[in-house]
Amino acid sequence: MPEMIFSNLIYIGYAAGLLAIVWLANFLLDIYYNIAIVHKCWKCRAFYDDVMRFAAVCLGVTLLTLAISAFPQFLAIVGLTVPGEYVDAMSVMAIVALFAKGIYQYTARAMSKLDSILKSELQELEEQTENAKNPQQ
Repeated sequence: MPEMIFSNLIYIGYAAGLLAIVWLANFLLDIYYNIAIVHKCWKCRAFYDDVMRFAAVCLGVTLLTLAISAFPQFLAIVGLTVPGEYVDAMSVMAIVALFAKGIYQYTARAMSKLDSILKSELQELEEQTENAKNPQQ
């Protein structure tokens, strides 16, 4: 069991790294969008809250994954036998399913912000082009 948990912690580390990448992308796009486009004042408190939320998500998902990984061992202790390939499949599926939700949601938010940024930039470019064509006298 310790080998399986150690192996799962490695997988969790990879998944948490992917989650960190999309979280950071979402965070940076959010800062740019709020400061440059919406002209909203950026606050350090928002950064602190986002980091705490990210840490809570990673820790919570890690604990859930470890619990799901240990569950087949618990079943074996109480007398129910679970084939080894099922145990491995349950562990991997738990890691993928639990982290995939967070990765998907942060990616979707980042893509939405990127879309808003690009639309705003294109709108400004069109306005500049229109003003260059029709200079006011």
